[in-house]
Amino acid sequence: PDGTPSTLFTLDVKAYDDPAITTLSSDDAQAVEVSENRTSARLDYALDDGLGVTVDFALADPWLAEATLSINNASERDVIAVRFPELARARAGADGTDDVLCFPSKTGRLIDRPGRAGEVTNRHPNGSAIGFCDLFDAEGGLTLAPTDFPLVLTEFTSSADPGGQSTTLSLTRKDRVAAGEEGSFAAAFGLHPGDWHAAADWYRGWFDETVGASIIPDWVYDSDGWVTSADVEDMAGLGFNHIQMWRETGYGGCPTYYYPNPNYRSEAEFKQLASDWHDLGGHLGVYFHGNGMSRSYILADAIYGVTMQESGVSKQVSVRFEDV
Repeated sequence: PDGTPSTLFTLDVKAYDDPAITTLSSDDAQAVEVSENRTSARLDYALDDGLGVTVDFALADPWLAEATLSINNASERDVIAVRFPELARARAGADGTDDVLCFPSKTGRLIDRPGRAGEVTNRHPNGSAIGFCDLFDAEGGLTLAPTDFPLVLTEFTSSADPGGQSTTLSLTRKDRVAAGEEGSFAAAFGLHPGDWHAAADWYRGWFDETVGASIIPDWVYDSDGWVTSADVEDMAGLGFNHIQMWRETGYGGCPTYYYPNPNYRSEAEFKQLASDWHDLGGHLGVYFHGNGMSRSYILADAIYGVTMQESGVSKQVSVRFEDV
């Protein structure tokens, strides 16, 4: 609804050697300058500790607007998360009881009456196959999507509002703007006729133009699926021609090794196994780690994990990149 109070942006900041995280928002900022014309607007803000924030809005499409938040971090702390934009108390029409939310969860899900669905979150690109959300009813809908490129780890959130008639949609970038540096984050939002397919058509066009069109071979469309096995012979014997992963980690979950687990086979043996599978007419699929899909991960100074070098004994470990 028009006139609904809303926080324009929220920043999480912390000092490099201090675990405490401080949350700052547009409610804490001083508006320095506002400028506008028929198709765009700019708002400049200053926060007490030397952070400068500029928000730009511009009409970019018959039904879409672009929103960009730029940070000039002259403070002594790092910005580690940016929540922007936030569309407060959103609903598709006068009555929210018939609303449906298309939400980026894995391959996407449709949530009936999101105003009564509590809080729903998911991360893109490493937790979902689509990079937009769309709130719609029989008449039309509201789209929200990040348009950062390179892709930035983004948390989509839908928070049901009191009364069950609406939900608040927001994007949180799990990114880092270090002290003394600058950064910016972009998004698109807008109203459209029809259901979520209007948003999907726009996003596909944006993705193909910005990131690059996907080239999917015919065998993928013909694939009936896959099973996991430690032995290529088992795969061929079952009649499958598609391996997405071997159970080379010793269990059925997705592996987290960058290289084959040496407890099961060496790199050379794994390479030979792939060659043998190709010789049998099979095809290989590949998983990508999230830190290969988002710049957010490479901004870290250290990585943390759990090892089980001794069977049954878990141990937490950390590695600082400067020590590698």
